[in-house]
Amino acid sequence: MSEAELQDLLDHRAIEDLLVGYATALDGRHWERLGAIFAPNARVRYGDRDWLEGPEAVASYCRRVLERLDLSQHRIGTFDIKVVGDTANSSCYFAAEHVRTLGRGVARYTVGGTYRDLLERGAAGWRITQRELEMSWTDGDPEALR
Repeated sequence: MSEAELQDLLDHRAIEDLLVGYATALDGRHWERLGAIFAPNARVRYGDRDWLEGPEAVASYCRRVLERLDLSQHRIGTFDIKVVGDTANSSCYFAAEHVRTLGRGVARYTVGGTYRDLLERGAAGWRITQRELEMSWTDGDPEALR
């Protein structure tokens, strides 16, 4: 294996770890860790919502949405990563389960779709510079998120 091939494997693994880290930071409510996944100039759009600018805005938005839940579980996979030097683009599928106890019982709402990302390698390693969530399907009670 050449040095270039080895570096490509290492880059792919580092990016997959970063994307998995996003999901585990959400579900573990680790807001600082979540912010560290994004570059300082990152832009994020969840579905048809407005763009969020910067890691603090992303972490604040996610905190507002997820802290009212009893639990969430974000599963990601089917990674498609293309690395060119110190930049990359990736996509991965996700399914996100949201569970909340309401006065009428437990509400569950699942969202599935694709994360589409642009990434850059810097002194701190790979970071997401742009993320777009594309929803493909939903199931359950959307009141869980309200």
